[in-house]
Amino acid sequence: MVKYRFVEWRDETGATIGTTPAISLFIDRDKTLTAYYEEVPVTTYTLTVNTVGGTTNPTPGAYDYVEGTSVQVRAIPDSGFNFDHWILDGVQYTANPITVLMNQNHTITAYFSEIPPPPPEKRYLTIVAINGQTNPTPNTYEVDLGSTMTVTATPNSGYKFKEWLLDNVQAGTQPFITVTMDANHTVVAMFEQEITPVQAGLPIWVIPVALLGAGVLYLATKKK
Repeated sequence: MVKYRFVEWRDETGATIGTTPAISLFIDRDKTLTAYYEEVPVTTYTLTVNTVGGTTNPTPGAYDYVEGTSVQVRAIPDSGFNFDHWILDGVQYTANPITVLMNQNHTITAYFSEIPPPPPEKRYLTIVAINGQTNPTPNTYEVDLGSTMTVTATPNSGYKFKEWLLDNVQAGTQPFITVTMDANHTVVAMFEQEITPVQAGLPIWVIPVALLGAGVLYLATKKK
């Protein structure tokens, strides 16, 4: 870029008749008036634009500007990011856009931060056990939506596992169950008392053994 400044006025003879941009003349004859200018050296500086996690307007790169020019730079985050701050010649700024005065060479970097994902939705699993224990222990648990949770049943002494009830519906007879947390759920571990032969009214045979000499005599009597 070339810049000029006014020098002087000259007449038809080449004589200087004024050095200010405005001049007054007395026209008493034909006259020729010429304005003379000279080239002014132009100082330019370079603005270097960088980004981390997005882009800018103007786009990242190196740009030359005439001394004294004010340059506006805007940060544009990529999808999933937010603008965080600028570092201009080692100094942090947060305004966006930012205006840089080109009074020297400058380097500016736009920094962006990733937007954290929203927290997962939660659902509640309530575990109930009667005459036994579970792992996890009976309680209400907050669980991520869509996840799974496995519950294992252990009967108390004198009891055995019977079945699971999931939301009041029979859901299996194995001592463990895996629940998909697509909604709030209640799982109940059902146990039943173990029945001994005596409790069931079954006959028990008592077989006493007597040793007679070298032989063995087996006597069986029915217990009443």
